Amino acid sequence: MCLGMCIGMAIGAKKDKQINDAALTIKEIVEDEFGCEGRPEGEEPQVAVIVTDKDGVEKSIRMADKVVYERQLETGDRVWLKEDGTLELIDEKEAPKEKK
Repeated sequence: MCLGMCIGMAIGAKKDKQINDAALTIKEIVEDEFGCEGRPEGEEPQVAVIVTDKDGVEKSIRMADKVVYERQLETGDRVWLKEDGTLELIDEKEAPKEKK
């Protein structure tokens, strides 16, 4: 039983590290601006989500505005980059809290 608990703790610690290493923080969400012409007809509204990684490096991720709204992404949220190129909230119950 003790061996099983130790293995479980090691696996959990590895998962926590992977989550922290991949975690991004939303710095800003910027809506597209089209000036007087407006958005081209039939084009889905997009936003640029500016994120920072654990080293403070910024990256811009373009996503459909609708997806950002549906996933309830907001400035300050911890997210991860999915294989499809979109962002998703990290389950805060699984992810360790950042120290302030």
